[in-house]
Amino acid sequence: MALATIVINCILSIKKRLKFPLYLFPKRLCRLLCISSIFINNAISK
Repeated sequence: MALATIVINCILSIKKRLKFPLYLFPKRLCRLLCISSIFINNAISK
């Protein structure tokens, strides 16, 4: 649950910075975000 929140917050903050709709996000970038947020989550939980 916490991981999903991190991913959503990350995407929302990027969306605010870039100012373009999420459906224009390339899938590769979304996957990269998910992977990086998993690593961040693992680092926090340790």
